[in-house]
Amino acid sequence: IVPAGQVADALAATYQPERLAAERERAFRLVAEHGERQLAAYAGDDQPAVPEPLPSILACVPPWPGMELLLRRSAAQAAQVDGLFAAAAVRLAPGPDEDALLARYAALTAQLGGELVVLTGTSAAAALAQHARQRQVTEMVLSRAVQNPAGRYPVLRELTRIARDVELHVLPAEEPG
Repeated sequence: IVPAGQVADALAATYQPERLAAERERAFRLVAEHGERQLAAYAGDDQPAVPEPLPSILACVPPWPGMELLLRRSAAQAAQVDGLFAAAAVRLAPGPDEDALLARYAALTAQLGGELVVLTGTSAAAALAQHARQRQVTEMVLSRAVQNPAGRYPVLRELTRIARDVELHVLPAEEPG
């Protein structure tokens, strides 16, 4: 599964016992929830069951280079909870090479089983929050960008304020390498 030269790194990161234990617990929780839903359906309550909405994960992708990991992690998160996966990018003002970059992100998103939507507006957070409400998104995944000055994340701060019915997940910034 892991090339021989990368075994030590994988054991120190992806395959740490604590991380594997957390993934096992998550799997048990998903199986238990699925079993409870199946049991309730089998028991056949007199009232029609109201289906629980599927989790919906939205990757919030700024039109900057290096956001592939954000897309991949968001798709993996959606797969873990058996949910829907989509991505959104907000263009406040067209920048150089954004079209080609967004086309690559759209292709990767499609490959991962989702769709990339390009939004416009004067506020990235407002556009993302409105899109999330319209699509009934349950979770949004963002990345702390290397391009931002230390400690300043205006989109995250505003989303925290206006997107109250959505869980926000923030990935650490990826150092250029």
